[in-house]
Amino acid sequence: MGPIYVLDDEPVIRYVISEALHDAGYITRDTACGAEVLRWLQEGKVPAAIVLDLLMPGMSGREFLQRLRENPAWADTPVVLVTGAVYADDTFPPEDSYQALVLKPFDLRELVCAVRNTLDDACFGRGGGRGVREPSGNSKIS
Repeated sequence: MGPIYVLDDEPVIRYVISEALHDAGYITRDTACGAEVLRWLQEGKVPAAIVLDLLMPGMSGREFLQRLRENPAWADTPVVLVTGAVYADDTFPPEDSYQALVLKPFDLRELVCAVRNTLDDACFGRGGGRGVREPSGNSKIS
């Protein structure tokens, strides 16, 4: 299994997500730049999954996801959206373009479970559920 890419413009959030995933046994690679992830993909470095912030300067998460899905070589890469955006907002990508949604502030255990469930669904050929969660829990990141 390849690494999990963590794409978020906030360094602290990238660090905390990466550490939580490391603690759960995953290898991660993180960046604040969607263009950098697209470069990694073009180099053939396809991840097991991508944890993607929706609201970022430059290339938004929505634009990144659109580019990801347009390329047949990467189109099936599982994506977990992590965002504080209001769901009704027009910044959200189509629901069939991501496998799980985790709302900020989030509980780290729930984020790890969303990633694990997304990877399990991908491994067993299931499309992945749309895990929409309301903010709660003790290990919150906002």
